[in-house]
Amino acid sequence: MANIHLHRNPSNSSRKIRRILLTGCRSISDKGLSRVASELPLLEEFDISFCEGISHKSFEAVGRSCPLLKSFKLNKCGLAKQLAARTPDEIRRFFFEYADEDALAIAGAMHGLQHLQLVGNPLSVMGLQKILYGCPHLKSLKLRRCSNINVATQVLEEDVLHKLRSLEYSQFTDDK
Repeated sequence: MANIHLHRNPSNSSRKIRRILLTGCRSISDKGLSRVASELPLLEEFDISFCEGISHKSFEAVGRSCPLLKSFKLNKCGLAKQLAARTPDEIRRFFFEYADEDALAIAGAMHGLQHLQLVGNPLSVMGLQKILYGCPHLKSLKLRRCSNINVATQVLEEDVLHKLRSLEYSQFTDDK
């Protein structure tokens, strides 16, 4: 469980925080994370790992509230775990309606990103393209266990990919 308290004092040093790592925070919500992000205008690096209570809404708020954000890491539980308790109809709807929510939030609100890592994210090729166009300063992209895309076989426009200094794609890895 994580408790994050930011005091309303303008001279509070918490407003100077440049890096946050949240791991396994089950008690944090979209509303809570959005409120925290609004208090961190100098945030440059944000790493969210296995925090089940937050969604794309938080990522939009982080992007809007933290204009200096350069690095974003989103490590979710594996897709199999996300889909384990769902019916076949729910799984189809998940892939068609929800797969790109995170990608669209990143592309729409995090325009200054230079480094992005997504692990266990169900984004599609369309979501990946939105990120590549929506984040024009992106230099490195790491995609791991994103089973809804296959970078090796998908055709992505070379003019978008050539700007990346580093593109890492691994379908099967437990590395962070």
